[in-house]
Amino acid sequence: MQAGDADLIALARAFLYQPRWGWQAAAALGGTVTATPAYWRCLPREAQAVFGQVAIGGR
Repeated sequence: MQAGDADLIALARAFLYQPRWGWQAAAALGGTVTATPAYWRCLPREAQAVFGQVAIGGR
């Protein structure tokens, strides 16, 4: 097994178990993520500031 293969498998399993893991990790570390407006509609309740300043439903 090559170095790092097990790390990639562990990350893949984490994403399958919890698809918003990346957003939650960014929120826990105080960071923000860049996402297309299509993802703004599914803001995580526990980490709404993770997308920064977004405008939802702007008419």
